[in-house]
Amino acid sequence: MSLGRWSMMNDFILTEKDIIESCIEDCFEGYKELAGELEDAFGDGGIFVRPNLYNMTTKRYQEKMDLSEFLQWGRRNPSRFIEEVFNVQLMDYQRYLIDNSWNKPFVVWAMSRNGGKSILAALFIMAKMLLIPGFKAYILAGVGSQSIELFTKMEQFAMKNITSFTNLNDIFQSNVVKSQANSSGWVHNPASYTVRTYGGSQCFTLNGAFDNNRSKFLNLILIIKLNL
Repeated sequence: MSLGRWSMMNDFILTEKDIIESCIEDCFEGYKELAGELEDAFGDGGIFVRPNLYNMTTKRYQEKMDLSEFLQWGRRNPSRFIEEVFNVQLMDYQRYLIDNSWNKPFVVWAMSRNGGKSILAALFIMAKMLLIPGFKAYILAGVGSQSIELFTKMEQFAMKNITSFTNLNDIFQSNVVKSQANSSGWVHNPASYTVRTYGGSQCFTLNGAFDNNRSKFLNLILIIKLNL
């Protein structure tokens, strides 16, 4: 017989004495000895209630579980995540590139001019930064203007400042860390353009000789944008 069902009645908590007396009244004779042992164990103290370590309501807990499941879904379906979250429509070859590049350590995108590689790379990095806490991306190019061009494309997406995309949202921008000195959160330092999210993800631009940047520690992505 469970003591739990006696612990709450009409929205008040029974004392240990009430529980023990109920046991004695309702249980068979053989349980009286157990009831006495319970009484000795409880003494004069109240019922032990496990503390809520997270101070979280059931609704709040469910919200966090739903968010966790959504993030896991996005990690399994990155192209669909990009379309749903950023409200963009990808072409078939773009979905193929995103999905088949997502978990690969080394990837080369061989694309022609005006193939949409800057936009696709910007969406790829932004999705990584949202889905993977602490993700660190470097945009590396032999010429500084090339790495800044891709960073700027990300910023334009986040700020809904691309005229060819009319239904963009501010989901990424709402996750960007801002300050009083920089209300947008997008830092344009000549040494390195940077942006950070509340999830601890970061993106930096680098330029110069590739060999000089080999010591940089990053999670996954090194994008080298070349115009051939």
